Amino acid sequence: MAIIKGGSLLTIFRKLGFMLIVLPCHGQTNASAAGSSVTGIALGEDGTLITGAYITLHQRSPAIFARQSIRRQFGTRSDNQGVFRFDGLSSGSYGVCVQATGTVWLDPCDWGLSVPQVSIGSGQMNITLTVKMTKGAILPIRIDDSGQLLGQHLGKTPGADLLIGISRPGQPFRPTSAISEDGAGRNHQFIVPYGMTVRLVVASSFFKLADGKGNAFNGLSNGTTVTVAAGQQPQPIHVTVTGRQ
Repeated sequence: MAIIKGGSLLTIFRKLGFMLIVLPCHGQTNASAAGSSVTGIALGEDGTLITGAYITLHQRSPAIFARQSIRRQFGTRSDNQGVFRFDGLSSGSYGVCVQATGTVWLDPCDWGLSVPQVSIGSGQMNITLTVKMTKGAILPIRIDDSGQLLGQHLGKTPGADLLIGISRPGQPFRPTSAISEDGAGRNHQFIVPYGMTVRLVVASSFFKLADGKGNAFNGLSNGTTVTVAAGQQPQPIHVTVTGRQ
């Protein structure tokens, strides 16, 4: 009689069964991923070529032995002609997100805008796609700090904090960092959709803050709603650092 080491027959069969399940799935994934490609171009709504943008495809596919779906993501960048390409895609429906950092073009996946879609059917090998991006408005925020308290304390004094961002119901809070600074303060900005109301939040548990009219903020934060009309450029929103709490 043969002696089986390392566990019972049931244990060994279970191990073999697991291998039989996993190996074919792995092979199917490679085979399907070798098939289709998507070639696209990123354009602004006015025809501007969107170069150097980070484009992602997002697909939800059923997970084996799971109740929830698995999110698959593929990423690439557009070239100097705004062209991008994805290879090795399986059939299915994909949402397209485009991040053009440092420009006025809005990522459709960030603002509840219409997200471009591309569908790959069985047997389709090459698909072309044009993604048109919507232009946003530049919303400037000026932090007046003639006493240079921010430079003295941020990142140096324990507890010194300053949070600047915008919020909107149903969407994540969006913080921002300074884009420039001088001896009298710092400049921040957001790119927001025209006609959409957003709430500006400036908060600190360390600094005393006031609005552009000199009115002190109530509590630790102050929210100002802003809506930029189509074609308009808003004036900077001023916030003044008046001292320490």
